[in-house]
Amino acid sequence: MRVRVLLGVVMLVLAARSAAAQTAGDVGVTMGYPGALGIIWHVTDGIAVRPDIALSRSTSESTTTASGMFGGSSLSSSSTSEGWGTTVGVSVLVNLRTIDRLRLYLVPRLAYARSTADNESGLSGALTGFTAKTTGVLASGAFGSQFNLHDRFAVFGELGLQYSTQTTTSDFPGTRTEAEGTAFGLRSAVGVTFYF
Repeated sequence: MRVRVLLGVVMLVLAARSAAAQTAGDVGVTMGYPGALGIIWHVTDGIAVRPDIALSRSTSESTTTASGMFGGSSLSSSSTSEGWGTTVGVSVLVNLRTIDRLRLYLVPRLAYARSTADNESGLSGALTGFTAKTTGVLASGAFGSQFNLHDRFAVFGELGLQYSTQTTTSDFPGTRTEAEGTAFGLRSAVGVTFYF
């Protein structure tokens, strides 16, 4: 009998600790894929705010050589690109239901993206340099689930739709080109959360 009572008390304590996870005021760090680092703050028991940031760097280099042309001499062209990208976003997690350690939620998200690239291209000895800048706004809505493996550690996954607009400006010597575009498609994310 005492063993049963003791087990019952232990289970109540564990249940209370589980129910207390992610209550108002809880703060944690999130790491997700696509690569992003964020902070989550549970404003209330049903709503959390999650700002995040992603950084990327890209470089590329290519060379094309054509031989047997122009009197047998070879001709080569090359292009190089080097740039940085940054995306800053904020998500609002609206809790739908909590089942033991599983939490189901909706997550609207708004983000701003900016990238710059310094490019050089042309024939050997006559390279032309130009800079391309891209800015865009991303809006998405998704369904998410989070499972608490521990009071201070959880895994999550999200799937939904995303709409984005972007503008690319290229500054050539004496010329400026501007292009605009939109995109619509699926957005997915998986990650982990560490609570303080």
